[in-house]
Amino acid sequence: MTSRCRGRFRRRAASAPPAPLRESRAPEALIPEALPPEEASRGVFIQYLTTDPVYYVSWLASVVLSVTLHELGHVFAALRQGDDTPRLMGRVTLDPMVHMGLSSLLMAALIGLAWGVTPTNPSAFRGRHGRAYVAFAGPLVNLLLAFIALTALALLLRQASPESMASNNLFRFLSILGGLNLILFLFNMLPIPPLDGAAIVGDFSPRFDRLRYLPEAQPWFLAALFGAVILLPLGRIAMDLGLAYVRLFR
Repeated sequence: MTSRCRGRFRRRAASAPPAPLRESRAPEALIPEALPPEEASRGVFIQYLTTDPVYYVSWLASVVLSVTLHELGHVFAALRQGDDTPRLMGRVTLDPMVHMGLSSLLMAALIGLAWGVTPTNPSAFRGRHGRAYVAFAGPLVNLLLAFIALTALALLLRQASPESMASNNLFRFLSILGGLNLILFLFNMLPIPPLDGAAIVGDFSPRFDRLRYLPEAQPWFLAALFGAVILLPLGRIAMDLGLAYVRLFR
């Protein structure tokens, strides 16, 4: 999601956390759990701090890392397009507090959801499709993170015994990190404001670009966003894509 003027911000939420992974005794049983299921966890996320601390820490770390790097993708893309707004506002940093803020970090710790903020000035972009370039940079970072995490997971699965897989916390972290970033990529590419996909489409379609800023259209976009979160099987799609990739290494 890109802004039309200085002071507007991008915001995105990480998908709700999946249920914790269960122990398994064979690679075939572990791999289907390497990505989060379609259903969000029905429990309170923070309860896993005591019931399954490995899952809690793995998910929380994945959310903070993924959102922070997503925003940095927008930052460096904007700088490359000639916009110094992120630099002037101190966004060239790995500090999650800068990119997410205290409220977002607290939400991540409590319910496993978070968002990021990056100020830009699209009028300073020098490229013809600078807004699309900057908007796509964030989801692209998520796709690269998913690729790295799932590749590492697949290579480890080739070398591991069933016994080690059942107890190795690294498998769980890589599976959560890979699955989360696939979901973030798919979610942010939806052409629904205020997601990045809408900014990309708007940069190529002036009519859609005008529509996404009309005040009377905002309730409909909000309804579409909630509908997408509830109805679209992004977790299942991410699972299928991730499993297909991981099994290429077997």
